[in-house]
Amino acid sequence: MLKKKNAQGLSITTIIIAVLGLLILVVLVSLLSGRLGGFSKGVGEVGSCGKLCEVTGKSKTTSDSKTLCEDAGGDYRAGTFDDVTSGVCCCT
Repeated sequence: MLKKKNAQGLSITTIIIAVLGLLILVVLVSLLSGRLGGFSKGVGEVGSCGKLCEVTGKSKTTSDSKTLCEDAGGDYRAGTFDDVTSGVCCCT
């Protein structure tokens, strides 16, 4: 076989750019097809009012309304929580 001395191969830079491009393409396809939806769904959810207050550095108090919570100096947190029956999560 004849070997060509002036033949060029792929440079390292070209190979790295191609690999990065493929990775970005895979991530975009995953996002658009909804495959990563399960991950982002669980990130923002908190199951209990007590846990939410603990994360923010406060303690859970009971309150019957948003107004009563705020008048007592608490922070009203909207949402559905496992440990709150009144529907009002109040953190003080």
